[in-house]
Amino acid sequence: MFEARLDQSVLFKRIIDAVKELVEQVNIECTASGMAIQAMDSTHVALIQLNLNSSAFSTYRCEPSCTLGIDVKEIQKVFKSAGADDALTLRTDSEDADILRIIFQSEGKKRLSQFDLKLMDIDESSVGITEREHDFVAQIDSGEFFRVCRDLMQLGDKFDLQGSKKGLQFHVSGDSTSGTILLQPTDAGVDDDFDEEDEEGKSCLRKLVVKAEVHLTVSGRQLMHFCKATPLSDVVELRMSSKSPLSLVYPIDKGGNLTYYLAPKKDTEEDEDEEESGSSEHEDGEEQANEEVKNEVDESESDF
Repeated sequence: MFEARLDQSVLFKRIIDAVKELVEQVNIECTASGMAIQAMDSTHVALIQLNLNSSAFSTYRCEPSCTLGIDVKEIQKVFKSAGADDALTLRTDSEDADILRIIFQSEGKKRLSQFDLKLMDIDESSVGITEREHDFVAQIDSGEFFRVCRDLMQLGDKFDLQGSKKGLQFHVSGDSTSGTILLQPTDAGVDDDFDEEDEEGKSCLRKLVVKAEVHLTVSGRQLMHFCKATPLSDVVELRMSSKSPLSLVYPIDKGGNLTYYLAPKKDTEEDEDEEESGSSEHEDGEEQANEEVKNEVDESESDF
């Protein structure tokens, strides 16, 4: 039997919103210690990994371990019925093992909503990820990271990221306009390890650790998809090493984290063709996507 309860459904809704742009179906692995998701996008350049500890739930039982195969669009429809302050219960039982029961209970228990979602059998292999020390680590206000990506995405999709003791630099070259944004620590003499967690209001960099300078080129469109996780956390940790995937870690306050991995771009004709084929989608849909993320950022800032 599996049962998990959150006092506020908004946490799970934000997790769904954070993955919906990248994957259509996902397996949620449930064990005694919590929930986990690992999924790769259709282009095989981005990987999502979620760990949500059992401590994040007010009630959590899972025996034996189980896999919940979810259609992301279908569960998103269900969560449109939930209020931000509604309690959420997720439940399966041995009699209907292929059904996930989703229950929303309003504050004061005046309204009880129940939905049954048919689970899917998703054939998905896991990817082994080796934890390593990174050459460059920057912890940034997540809202500021979203604003940087949004502003530079107006110019182009090819983001050049450079991490050094000067800070974290974003550069984009468009057809006729280029732009650079540098997020820098207030102390210009930063050495190998700089931490401004206690320096309120002085820098949007909460932490900066530099073992070596790093330069990576990545897709700005993918970064904008990652920014859907902004409401989950007020900070994001960006980790870079040369010739390795970029990772963005959004810590979840109640226990866990959501991590995105993004393969660097390569200067090949294949990549250029991919950018050209996606240009119309970028022009037509990016403004709407930006507005959706901005609204979620505004809502999350009022929560913290």
